[in-house]
Parts: sequence; structure tokens; C-alpha cells
Amino acid sequence: MEAEHRERGKALAVVGAVLQLGPVIGVMATSIGMLHSFGVLAQENVSDPRALAGKMGEVLIFTLLGFLVGLIGLILIFVALVRSQYRARWLYWILVADGFLYQIAFPIGSLVGIGLLVYCFTHRAEFLKPRVQTQ
Repeated sequence: MEAEHRERGKALAVVGAVLQLGPVIGVMATSIGMLHSFGVLAQENVSDPRALAGKMGEVLIFTLLGFLVGLIGLILIFVALVRSQYRARWLYWILVADGFLYQIAFPIGSLVGIGLLVYCFTHRAEFLKPRVQTQ
């Protein structure tokens, strides 16, 4: 039962960590979409601000979707940490990196980032246990 519980926690943590790439992919897709929209508007000699706003609204959907995917990933990681009590060295470093990256998204992201960093540093010993050598 313990091994099954640990494997479920590991699976949740891995999927959550991968989903943390959602915001990055969403912002990249938005940037590419913006460049494409500006190119189309420039080719058509459109100077109407409403046309520009409409195109920008279309491509900002990718950012929203990316952040929603990232939020789902964060929830999965939270479940792996709290419910499954999953701890691993790789997860510790993912959480530390996420904690620092969330500092960029002031003010709410900063609170999430600070919470992640405080959690990581107060539970560091659980994540970074010395590896047992089996022979």
C-alpha cells in the first residue's frame, strides 16, 4: 500500500511539473501570435485601433490557457506534496525554481512564490535526504 501511495504521488508530481511549462508555452504562443497579427495588419495598411485590439484579444487566449494549465499543474503538485506526502530531490529543485519564477508575477504570483520557497526551505530535510547506497 505504501509503495502504491508513493507511486501515485510521484505520478501526480511528474504531471504537475510538466504542466508547469504551460505558462511559458502560452506566453510564447501569444508572442508569436502578436507578431503575426502585427504583420497582417501592416500588410493590409490597417490603422484602426479596434482592429488591433481585436487581434490582440484573440492571441491573448493562449496566455490565459497557459496559465490555467500551469494552475492545474500547481494543484497536482500540491496534492502530491500534501495528500501523498511525496518527496524527492528533483521535486525540491523544481519547487525552488518555480518559487523564484513566480516572483515575477506580482502581486499574486509573488505570494505563491514566497509560499513555495518557505515550504521548500522549511521541509528541505524531507526532500534532500541522503541517498542510501544498496549493494
